[in-house]
Amino acid sequence: MTPETLSGPLYRLIEQTHDYVLDELAEGLTLARSGFRTVHRYPERVIKEAITNAVIHRDYRLNRDIQIRIFDNRLEVLSPGLLPGRITAATIHKAESFARNPLLASNLREFPEPPNVDAGEGGRMMFNVMRANSLYPPQ
Repeated sequence: MTPETLSGPLYRLIEQTHDYVLDELAEGLTLARSGFRTVHRYPERVIKEAITNAVIHRDYRLNRDIQIRIFDNRLEVLSPGLLPGRITAATIHKAESFARNPLLASNLREFPEPPNVDAGEGGRMMFNVMRANSLYPPQ
């Protein structure tokens, strides 16, 4: 797959990135009440949350890009900077929310369809949804 660079205002960037990655991870269609629905390799809600968190909670002091890598057996979302606050890789599944960029997070919540609807619960949701779908937990 050829690398793609996306840019623009954060609200649109999050939306564009969601759409692009979901298109890349589409595996087919299934019949739903409202018609056909795209089936993805990973739960759509988890993909969107990982991308949204990468944009909102990245360390903007670092002059590096967010990278999303799609492999046959996993999806990697790499956001510049360390985990914020006291959150560690060992505690992220149960940690309280810590917004590295609280003004950005609260402003994005003001849009008619905010990308960060799971404010404070996104990390736990990702672990729970992956477990419910018998998939490996996020790392």
